[in-house]
Amino acid sequence: MVVPEHLERTSVILRAAYPTGLTDADHLPLLRVLAEGMSWSNLRAVGAEFTAVAETKVWMDAIRAENTLDLAEPKVARVKAKLVTFGWDPEDDQ
Repeated sequence: MVVPEHLERTSVILRAAYPTGLTDADHLPLLRVLAEGMSWSNLRAVGAEFTAVAETKVWMDAIRAENTLDLAEPKVARVKAKLVTFGWDPEDDQ
């Protein structure tokens, strides 16, 4: 799957932050972090391209991440800090 041009930078950052793939521990926190600044459409597109799963699965997981009350803030903060290390700007509109 090819990610739209306007999402290429995010895709590059995700690949740099997770060169061996996304861990189970970071899956939901990453979706929550990305959902903070991305439209659902963009989140589905970049998530599907990065994880090689269907956009509908990414969307359902993102909704679950948004609604998981026990998703600890330290996990979300850790993922956010990891992405920032590789050039992600949480203030950037995606």
